[in-house]
Amino acid sequence: ILKTAAGVLRLAGLEYAVERKTEADAATAVLACAEAHGCHAIVVGRRGRGALRAALLGSVSASVVRQATLPVIVINAGSPPRAAAPLRILVACDGSAAAHHAATAAAHFALQAGGGDIHLMHVRPDLTVAGAIFGPREQLLQHWSGTDGDQAIADVRGTIERMGCTCTVHPVFGDRPGEEVLRAADKVGCGMVAMGTRGLGPVAGLLLGSVAQYVVERAHVPVLLTR
Repeated sequence: ILKTAAGVLRLAGLEYAVERKTEADAATAVLACAEAHGCHAIVVGRRGRGALRAALLGSVSASVVRQATLPVIVINAGSPPRAAAPLRILVACDGSAAAHHAATAAAHFALQAGGGDIHLMHVRPDLTVAGAIFGPREQLLQHWSGTDGDQAIADVRGTIERMGCTCTVHPVFGDRPGEEVLRAADKVGCGMVAMGTRGLGPVAGLLLGSVAQYVVERAHVPVLLTR
């Protein structure tokens, strides 16, 4: 396993260090190693199991995503290889702090890649029945008017531009945000999707219709997650 991974890195001209760990919990070992080496991100593969099976089988990638305090890049099995440059990243923002962190991490990756393209879109989950009935009046007005989306995009765009990146803003999407994220990523030809997650477990994400869970399960490109 290590020889195969090392061969890939050598072909890419990258330096690497080999670590061997014997731990009962693989996710704990991964997180401890990342912290010990001061890593900026963790890259994990995913075998394509559904959210419920991942919960029952104790998926290592799912555990890492839930516990990590730094960005985690999840790559599905069978994802086709992407061109090295330019790195085109779709940032899906919903106004949360986690999404803001995802935008910051995406900008860092773009700068490291020599100035990749950042594409920004607002993700607005559907308003629930309970939210429509009991939600604060101001929140309801923001939801239906779209002003919450405008503010979310403005805040994230400001952060990206202050870091020295330029970004393309896409129209606000609603209804089925997970599907819209994947559709936009495919249309723009993005090599990565960046978004925030609230750190919910895989079963909770399944029951709550988590947008991040939906995207991770179906994406054909790496998905960068922060919380």
